Order: sequence, then structure tokens, then C-alpha cells
Amino acid sequence: MHVQKLSTSKAKLSEVTIQHESATTESTFLRSKVEDLALHNAKLVEQSRKDEEEKRKLQKEAEEIMEALKKEEDERDADEERYRIESEETEKRYRKEVEELEAVRLLSLFQSINSR
Repeated sequence: MHVQKLSTSKAKLSEVTIQHESATTESTFLRSKVEDLALHNAKLVEQSRKDEEEKRKLQKEAEEIMEALKKEEDERDADEERYRIESEETEKRYRKEVEELEAVRLLSLFQSINSR
């Protein structure tokens, strides 16, 4: 009876030892996986930080470009307005000169008719 008990205990001990070794191996494997995943996660976090920084730089650059374009557009609009005003003033001066020349011509013609 003791021999049978001893044999059963040895079998159970052997089974528990195998289970323990298996659990230890699995635990080691899982710890290694956790370390790998933690390392990979750290790399992803760092890449994400770099990507966010690059995004901010690109957004700032885009904003600066848009500001420069707006400034150029405003300057162009102001130039167009100055040109329009100058054109109107030039046209007014031209018409006034034409009217004055026409008046001088008519006066000269009137005087020559009256002097006959």
C-alpha cells in the first residue's frame, strides 16, 4: 500500500513538476512578449510625438504662407485701388484739357468770325 501511495505521489509530483516547468516556460515567454510590446509601444509613442511635432511645424508653415498670401493680396488690392484712382484723375485731367482746348479753339473761331 505504501509502495502504491509512493508511486502515486511520485506520479503526481512528476505531473506537478511538468506543469510547473510548463508554467515557468510560458511565464518567461509572456514576460519576453511584454518587454517586446513595451519596447514597441515606446517606439510608437516616440514616433507619434515626432509626427505631432512635424504636424505642428507644417501647420505653422502653412499659416505663415497663408498670412504672406493675404498680405500680398491686400497689397495687390491696394495697388489696384491706387491705379483706379490715378486712372480716374488722369482721365479727368485729360477731359479738362480737351475741354479747355476746345474752348480756346471756339473762342479763337468766334473772334475770327467777329473780326470779319
